[in-house]
Amino acid sequence: MLLSLAILLFTFPTVTAQTDLQAKCTGNDRLYNGSSCYVVVGTAKTHNEAKTSCNHYLGNSGHLVNIKSSAAQSAVRTLITNYATTTVTYVWTCLELLNSSAATSVSSNWGNYFRGGTLDAKAVYLPWYTTEPQLSATSNRVVYNKASNYIHSVPLSSAYSYVCEYEEALREPVVTDLEQKCVNLTSSFKTLFLNDICYVAHP
Repeated sequence: MLLSLAILLFTFPTVTAQTDLQAKCTGNDRLYNGSSCYVVVGTAKTHNEAKTSCNHYLGNSGHLVNIKSSAAQSAVRTLITNYATTTVTYVWTCLELLNSSAATSVSSNWGNYFRGGTLDAKAVYLPWYTTEPQLSATSNRVVYNKASNYIHSVPLSSAYSYVCEYEEALREPVVTDLEQKCVNLTSSFKTLFLNDICYVAHP
């Protein structure tokens, strides 16, 4: 009897319940991998515009994609390759210079910055193209290139598509009434909910 029970337990493994983020992460513009939901946005924007745009999942703080491992690199490439709405080759990442006075060609001078403008961590995994990062004062942000499968330094004023990343670890424990109302504002208003404050821009 005990042997039969043991066989059943091995035959039918425990099914892990789907998280709320996983449930939201469906469609050809998004991909759930590891513990993150990656969302590609085909519209080209400057780096600063893209960074503040990664805020459209109620209850989840987002940021530009952090290509922190080969698995994340592969996931981003798969996502933008399968994106059928428009052709996407380059996407912004969350990499920024740690010290704007230091040489941009120094790999250790790059860190992962999140949406609020705060440094999350000094970058460890940096799949630079062979001629990167460039020694150029204007090449102060980083894009991922699907064709080369590497990252490249570019000016922050350039306009590219981007990938937002939403992590399970950054899920907000409570969705406040203010956040709900901020997200639900429509018409021509542009909203941004950040650090418990709702910012509303009137065009």
